[in-house]
Amino acid sequence: MALLGVSGRSFDQWLQPGIPPDFNQVTQIEFVGPKTSQPDQSIYPNDWNNIGPAVGFAWALPWFGEGKTNIRGGYQISYIGGGHAGNLSNFIFNTPGFVNNAQTQGPIDGTPFDTRSLPGQIPIAPSSLPMQPIPIQKQNFNAAAFDPNYRTPYIQNYTLSITREVTRNLTLDVRYIGTRGIALTGFYDLNAPNVFYNQPLFDAFERTRRGEDVELFDQMFMGLNFVTGLQPVNGTTSRGSAQLRQSTTFRDALANGDYFTLANSLNVFNGTGTGVVTGASGERGTVLRRANKGINVAGGATVAGVPAVPAGLFPENYISANPQFAQSNYWTNSGKSNYHSMQVQGTLRPSHGLNVQGTYVWSRSLETPLVGSNLANGLSTTPAFTNPAEREKDYGLSPNHVTHDFRGFGTYELPLGPGKLLFRDSSGALARIAEGWQTSFIVNLSTGQPVSIASTYLNGTTVSPTGLYAASVPDVVGPFPVKGFGKVDWNGDFGNFFGNRYGKTADPQCAGVETTLRQFCTLQAVTDTTTGQIVLQNPLPGKRGTLGRQTLEMPATWGFDAALSKTIRVAEAKTVQVRVDATNVFNHPQPNLALVTNAPPAGLNINSTVPFGFIQDKGNPNLMGSEKYRQFKATVRFNF
Repeated sequence: MALLGVSGRSFDQWLQPGIPPDFNQVTQIEFVGPKTSQPDQSIYPNDWNNIGPAVGFAWALPWFGEGKTNIRGGYQISYIGGGHAGNLSNFIFNTPGFVNNAQTQGPIDGTPFDTRSLPGQIPIAPSSLPMQPIPIQKQNFNAAAFDPNYRTPYIQNYTLSITREVTRNLTLDVRYIGTRGIALTGFYDLNAPNVFYNQPLFDAFERTRRGEDVELFDQMFMGLNFVTGLQPVNGTTSRGSAQLRQSTTFRDALANGDYFTLANSLNVFNGTGTGVVTGASGERGTVLRRANKGINVAGGATVAGVPAVPAGLFPENYISANPQFAQSNYWTNSGKSNYHSMQVQGTLRPSHGLNVQGTYVWSRSLETPLVGSNLANGLSTTPAFTNPAEREKDYGLSPNHVTHDFRGFGTYELPLGPGKLLFRDSSGALARIAEGWQTSFIVNLSTGQPVSIASTYLNGTTVSPTGLYAASVPDVVGPFPVKGFGKVDWNGDFGNFFGNRYGKTADPQCAGVETTLRQFCTLQAVTDTTTGQIVLQNPLPGKRGTLGRQTLEMPATWGFDAALSKTIRVAEAKTVQVRVDATNVFNHPQPNLALVTNAPPAGLNINSTVPFGFIQDKGNPNLMGSEKYRQFKATVRFNF
C-alpha cells in the first residue's frame, strides 16, 4: 500500500477528506529480488498453492436402449498466472527510477547531422539519478505496483452433457457449460481525485456552478488573476468563483458538472496569464501549494490589500492521495467473471446425401469491466470504473454476451447421376454432367449483444464523464425500452436503431447553471418525439446513472450463406471442381457494431452531435460475419 504515499498505508484512509499528509511515508522506489539489497523480496508475492484438479466421469445408461444414452461431466480448475511480462514492462518498470530516457537532438536549422559530433554528446547526462526519492511535486509521472496480497487468478470450469442416439443417423446432445473467473487481474488508480467524498470541495463546485461566490475559492486563489480583464482575487470585489466560471481552463468542465475533470485540473494548476505561480521544473499544482502555505501569514505569500488566509487549508493530498505521481495504478485481484450456458446440438450424419448439424445456445456472461473479455491482452486498457471505490456496482453483462444463438450448417448431394433418383441409368457425357452436384449452407441467428448508452461529453479533444469518474450512463426519467425496441430503420448505408422515435434537447440541469456559464453547458437529453417527454438525461454530479451499464440489447442478427459445387471426373484420379459461394444470400444488413460500441459510441451517446441511435454503416465488407452486401465468389479447382 505504499502507493498511497503520504496518505498512509491503509484503504481506510483512501478518499477520506481531512487525513493529514505524513511526509515520513513517501513512496520510495527500490530494487528487489536476486542480486539486489533485498533478495528475499519480489514485485508480487510467490503463490505456491496453485493446485488445479480436473475430474470427470462418463456413464452409459443401461436403460432406454443399450449404448444409446451417455452422460458425461467434469470439473476443472485452471490457473492463469502468466501474462505479467506486459504489466511489468509497460507499467511497473516505467515507474520513475527504473527508466531514464536519454535523448539528444541533431541540428534543427536544416544542416546535415554529422555523426562525428556524437562523441562530444555521449554519454548523455540522465535527467535524474536512478532510485532517488521522488519529490512531492505532482509531476506527470505514473507509478504502478502489485497488491502485496496478490494471488494467481484461476478459472473454474463445469460441464455436464447427455448424448442420446435417437436413430442410427441422428444424435442429440444437451449440455451445460459454465465457467467462473475468480481473483482476476485488474487495476485502478489510487490517485482518482477526491472530490465526491470531499464535501467542502464538492459543495464549492456546486455553488460556483449555480452562480454563487464561495470563500473556499477566494482562499485558494487569493491575490491571483488568471482571467484577462478581471482583477486579482481579493475576497470582496473580485471572487475566486468568478475566476473559475470565466477561465478557459475550468469553465467547460464546471458548466457540464464534470467535477472529475475539474478537480484533476485544479490539482495540477500552475495558473495562467498574470496568475502563474512558478515552481521547480516539472512541478505541477503550484497554485494549491501556494494557498496551503497561507496568505499574509508567517511562511506564506504576502499580498497587499487582501485578507489573510491561514496555512494548511489545502494539503498536498487535498485532491490526490499520492502527490508524488500523476497516477498510482494498483494491480490487484479486482476482477471476476461468470458464464452459464445451456447448449442443444442435433447432428444428422449422411443420410440419403444429407448431412446437417445445428447448435442452439442460451447463455449469460457477466464480468467486471475489462476483465473477463480482456484476459488475453494483459489488461493494457485502464478499466473504466464508474466509481473506483464502488467497483462491485459495475459488475454486469459482458460486451460479448449473447442470450440466444443458433448456428447450423449442412451439405446435400443432389440425387443426380448414375444410380441416383434422377438420371439413374445415364452414362457417358450425360452421366458426367448430371453427377457430382453438391450444395451446402450456413445459417447464423443470434440476439444482439449488450451495449451501454453513454452520457459522456467532449471537453476539447478529451472524452469526459458526467456524474462520477468514468463510464457514465444516463438517468431514466421516462419510458425507455432497452429490449425489443423494434427494427432498424435504414436510409441507404445509414440507419437508426430507434427510427424517428427519439430526439434531443438541452439537458434540464443546464438551466441551473449560472447565466454567463450556461452557454458552455453542452449536455443533452433524449426526448420521445411523439410526446416531447424527456426519457434520458445526464446524471447530476456525484450520482450514478440509473440506466446501468450494458443494458441496451442490440437488434438480432442473422445470416444465410450457401454454396453450389460441381465435380467433374476427367480421368481415374483426376477431377475438376467448379464452385460458387454466396455470402449473405438474402442481402440482410448486418449493423457494423464496431462503429456503435466504441467508447463512447457516437450514436448511443446522448451528448454526441449525431442523432440518437445513429448507425454509420450497414457492415464492414472486410470483417467476417459483418458483410455489407450479398457477395458471390466462383472458383475452379483441379485435383490430381
